[in-house]
Amino acid sequence: RMYDESPATTKLYSFLWLCLFSLIFLLSLKKIANFDVWWHLATARFSFENGTIPTTDVFSFTNYGVSWVNSEWFSEVLYYVFYLIGKFPALVLLKGLTALGVFFLVYKLIVPDNRFSLTALALTWLAFCGSYSRFTLRPHTLFFFWLLALFYLITIYQKKENLVNLLLLFGSLGLAWGNSHGSAFYSLIVVGAFAVECWIKRLTNELQENDGYGLKYIMIWLFLFFAIMINPHGLDIYFYPFRAFSHHFQLSHITEYTKVGKNELFGPLGFFLLLSPWIIYQLIKKHQLAYLLLLAFFAYTAFTYGRFVAVLLLVAAPIFINNLPIIRKPHHKIITTSIFFLTIAIGLLYLKPQLYANQELQVGWGVSWQLFPKKAVRFIKENLADKQGGNEYGWGGYLIWALPEKRVFIDGRFADPELFSDYIAMTQSSINLNRVAAKYNLDYMLISRLNATDPQEVLKLFRPESWGLVYWDNNSYLFVKRTVNNQPLLDSYEYRTFNPLRDKLEFLPSIIQDKKKLPRLEQELRQAYQADNSNQFAAVALGDFYQQTNNWQRSLTLWQEFVQINPRISGGWFRLGLAYEQLNDQPNAIAAYKKALKAQPDLAAAQKRLTLLKTTE
Repeated sequence: RMYDESPATTKLYSFLWLCLFSLIFLLSLKKIANFDVWWHLATARFSFENGTIPTTDVFSFTNYGVSWVNSEWFSEVLYYVFYLIGKFPALVLLKGLTALGVFFLVYKLIVPDNRFSLTALALTWLAFCGSYSRFTLRPHTLFFFWLLALFYLITIYQKKENLVNLLLLFGSLGLAWGNSHGSAFYSLIVVGAFAVECWIKRLTNELQENDGYGLKYIMIWLFLFFAIMINPHGLDIYFYPFRAFSHHFQLSHITEYTKVGKNELFGPLGFFLLLSPWIIYQLIKKHQLAYLLLLAFFAYTAFTYGRFVAVLLLVAAPIFINNLPIIRKPHHKIITTSIFFLTIAIGLLYLKPQLYANQELQVGWGVSWQLFPKKAVRFIKENLADKQGGNEYGWGGYLIWALPEKRVFIDGRFADPELFSDYIAMTQSSINLNRVAAKYNLDYMLISRLNATDPQEVLKLFRPESWGLVYWDNNSYLFVKRTVNNQPLLDSYEYRTFNPLRDKLEFLPSIIQDKKKLPRLEQELRQAYQADNSNQFAAVALGDFYQQTNNWQRSLTLWQEFVQINPRISGGWFRLGLAYEQLNDQPNAIAAYKKALKAQPDLAAAQKRLTLLKTTE
């Protein structure tokens, strides 16, 4: 570690820390993209409207009235208050402030002299990069904050500050933690580790018997235990997490609960693992048993469930920084500086895929609406209000928020094991789908088009004799079960003539040749485009229909509207140019082709048309 007490060096490192905190804050301002935030907001809305915290399931028809331990109600109220104040931008701001608070605590846990080093900056940066994906708008980010706050209180206690005042702080932390996230029992593990260290040191005569540290840690442990119990669920707050983690089948199908992958091992986590032998040696040498036990515990949880990698990195960062050797020799500083820039590069490479999705920067103040069935919900409200339907697992939370008048089939809360097993089964075969639909009286199914990447597999699941596609857009498909009661809806909205799962655009000319199908075909294509006017496939299908039926004026109107909504899609500008050409409007055609090339410089078809038009001018 480079270390220099000169005022100039102190100012330099203070500036670097300020830059790092600013970067952490700005990068944490990601658009809302996680699925669970919606049911958290909906729960707080329910509490505000009804003046009570729900202790039974009020959102699903499959588990309605069943006991529900909602250990995050305080976080949910906090989120909802911010939402009422400033809508989604305020929630994104809260997320950034939470991340900033977490890493400020990391900074405070570093021994003051050790803060002025490239090592401290590098490892804090890597800890941020490795935990970045977990800084979403969910209560577990408050878990990070409470956990590091607990370590900070312990460091203050070890400086022999007033125990009575600290007990009040420990109790307040336990009260807040126990009502904002189900991980509050971690506080007992952390304090217990320090108590064990004290008792072992007493047994080995490293601590004098009258020091009383072990007994005081027991007092802190008891304060935390009873403070955490002050919540709507009492003692059950301790048992709920263990019941949830006993659902092994469900956990195995949820990405964040799978084991650590290669990406993590070759990223920030791998760098920390390379340093771990030296840190273990230092902790043993200094007899810091508590930190050794806690690192082992958090490493076990991280390698068992990938979601806990972030916890391990956040806890490990200050411990590692405080136990790495100080580098004073000038020629060693060159090596340290090189390693510093290497860690910056590792972090950036690890972050890049998380910062971009579908070639679009995810840092922003709003919501990544392309991930949620916002437009499909509108169709359900208008046409399926009296029907009971099934839904994609991840979308249940959004439906709870967007359709408060309807109960959902399944959502991101830990579902009943039988229900989750049925849900997985229905995604695997049409027989299982029909069986589960009959069991739960499902009239429709809303699924993600983003997950259903193979149309043929979707058709095998939703066989035409049992289900009809009545709605589709950029991110969703909605199927209605074929029953007598549902037949009027199918007659009005089913995609029979042109089904996007079955038909390709090349099939359109052959369909158009059948004059009897033209009215229904136009109705279906217009219906798809009106459902989602950012749907390029639907727009192209409708535009091609107008083109092949020589209705260029309607084609022109369609593409004018499309490029206003989707100015970055080159295909829209190109087809607008074709429409202008057919209507003998050469200047506007040239302008449209130029904009197509601006959106996609290698679009050969647009370049060819532009060259031809310029030649004939």
